[in-house]
Amino acid sequence: MFGDYDVLVTPASCGEAPNGLAFTGDVVFSSMWTLLHVPCLAVPCTRGPFGLPVGVQLIGAQMGDAGLCASRSGWRRSSMGRGEANHSRPGDHSGKVRS
Repeated sequence: MFGDYDVLVTPASCGEAPNGLAFTGDVVFSSMWTLLHVPCLAVPCTRGPFGLPVGVQLIGAQMGDAGLCASRSGWRRSSMGRGEANHSRPGDHSGKVRS
C-alpha cells in the first residue's frame, strides 16, 4: 500500500476539534486504519475558526509504530508543519500558539 512512502498523510477529522470532552470527534477518518491494523497518529497542524486544533493523521505501515513515531518528530520540525504543530504546552488551554 505504501510503495515508496514511509508515511501517508490524511485528514484527521472533518474540521477543528470539538469543544469540551463530551464528544471527542467522529471516527470516520481513523476507523479504516484501525481495521487494517496499522498505526496512526493525529497531529495538530493549524487552528480552526474557534481557536481549536485542526489536525492531519499520519499513517504508518503495519508493525511500523517506531518508524511512525520517528516521522512524527520530523513532522514537528518540517516546513510543512510551519511550527503550527508546536501548540500550547500540555495543560495550557489558553488557545495561544507557540512558535
